[in-house]
Amino acid sequence: MVVVYLFIAFMVLEVIAIIVVYNQLRKRYVIVGELWANIMTVLAKRHAVVPRLISAAQASSDFELNVQQSIAAARNGDVQETGKAESALQKNIVQCIEAYPAMRAQQNFQKIIDELVNIEDGIQGERLLYNAAVSEYNHLLSIFPHMLVAKAFGFLPQDYFEVEVSE
Repeated sequence: MVVVYLFIAFMVLEVIAIIVVYNQLRKRYVIVGELWANIMTVLAKRHAVVPRLISAAQASSDFELNVQQSIAAARNGDVQETGKAESALQKNIVQCIEAYPAMRAQQNFQKIIDELVNIEDGIQGERLLYNAAVSEYNHLLSIFPHMLVAKAFGFLPQDYFEVEVSE
């Protein structure tokens, strides 16, 4: 009878051990999924900022081109035309400054660049966290008794998030 009780106790301990190992694997798997979602969120933010950055750069470029064309027209005209061109240039510059000051354009542009840099830093930070979690999860899959439970319940190794560097 003692052997039966020992056998039952051993089986209960095995079931408890399997449950504990399964829960550890599941927890790590969920953490990896959450960190992947964080990476996708930051990438979506970057995707939203890039068009704003391009638009700000284009607006700043258009402003500078307009001023340079006005100055070139003033230099290339005759004296009377130069006077008119200078007067028009002064009015144009005043209107441009009032409507779209270069300083504000540069500040907006710099703000967007700073935001993009912060997002890129966030991507790097999230990538490091994700890769650390994947490393820990994959390590659990490779040690005994976790590997037995992982194979029995279909846990698969996860890939690291790597950034391809284009030249």
